[in-house]
Amino acid sequence: MLLTQSRPLAEGDIVGVDRGNYKHYGIYVGDGRIVHFAPETGFELDANKAFVHENLLKDFLRGDTAFILDLSSESNVYPPSEIVRRARFNIGKGKNKYNFVFNNCEHFVRWCATGVKESHQVRNALTLAGIVGAVAVGVVGIVNILSDPDHNS
Repeated sequence: MLLTQSRPLAEGDIVGVDRGNYKHYGIYVGDGRIVHFAPETGFELDANKAFVHENLLKDFLRGDTAFILDLSSESNVYPPSEIVRRARFNIGKGKNKYNFVFNNCEHFVRWCATGVKESHQVRNALTLAGIVGAVAVGVVGIVNILSDPDHNS
């Protein structure tokens, strides 16, 4: 396993992998195992098959390089034993509850670690979409003004 940090994984760490278009997260629970909210292996592209389950870390990584999500700047981070307890308590739950915007793997791990369900990657994507949308509206407005024959007289 390749890890971008110089320290070994510890129980309660939030482990992430960059899958290109998105980051996938899980909770390291020790003994080379991770709990995450995702479809089982072989069904990765079917969100309807997602649920909280425990896998071998190597299966979670699928050959990708891992990183540890640093939550040290956030308030109210639970102790590692509580993060692991919350993750394992939810094993088997979440069937038919996956939603990219409101209930994804990052929502799950952040809830396990802080009690707050949020996804920074969704927030960032929605912010970017809002900026792109605002620019598009502005461009359309300028084009409409420039193409208005009454405006050019």
